[in-house]
Amino acid sequence: MECFERQSKAGRKHQANVKTARLYISHFIQVLNLAVIRSEVRTVHKEFYGLDMRNNNVPDLSTEAALAEWGRKIVEGESRRISQGGILFIILPLPKSGYIMIFSWRATRDRGTCRR
Repeated sequence: MECFERQSKAGRKHQANVKTARLYISHFIQVLNLAVIRSEVRTVHKEFYGLDMRNNNVPDLSTEAALAEWGRKIVEGESRRISQGGILFIILPLPKSGYIMIFSWRATRDRGTCRR
């Protein structure tokens, strides 16, 4: 029973982290698209993030794998844009490795919650 309770608690915490990551990633992409529309960021800079320059859609973020992928793309894209003279206009609320850590943690969660 103790193992189940720890797994249940860890699962709830993980789902809260997933929800937060989805919110932040979606928000970042929306703000980036708005900055492009306002000509504060050049359209070609969307390529740094792997975003389509022809539209302003937020990519599908429905799976944890997609969240991990887009979290990585955002961190790497923002670094590349800034290294080429762009100004930091968004501060990610999680550490740079935070998105990746959230999802790699899940792989060991179930095993780790049953250890003493």
